[in-house]
Amino acid sequence: MKKFIKLFTKDEIFGKVKCYMASVEWQKRGLPHCRLLFWLERKIQPDEIDSFIFAELPNQQNDPILYDIVNKNMVHGPCGEHNFNSTMYEKRYLHKKVPSTFRQRYPKRRGRISSLSSS
Repeated sequence: MKKFIKLFTKDEIFGKVKCYMASVEWQKRGLPHCRLLFWLERKIQPDEIDSFIFAELPNQQNDPILYDIVNKNMVHGPCGEHNFNSTMYEKRYLHKKVPSTFRQRYPKRRGRISSLSSS
């Protein structure tokens, strides 16, 4: 956690930090759970966030086992007009208090993209 805080405060990976708050809780099975909140001098715009937060699938040829695990457990199916059966939808409309400003946004994909098949 100290190295992670240093990335934000000293290395300023998202810009200058005004202040921060950290809280560590111990969960039922003895595992720590950390919450960090950073206040930055300058607000980060959504397009800037897309430049440093992204996902990349493992290479299917180099590591087929890892690729299958990620594809099965971590990749969500299409949503929106492509799949109204998604758990986010009820009668073709979003529910669960999804803010309307975020309803049409989706993360940009970078890196190796290969076709995904549902198993």
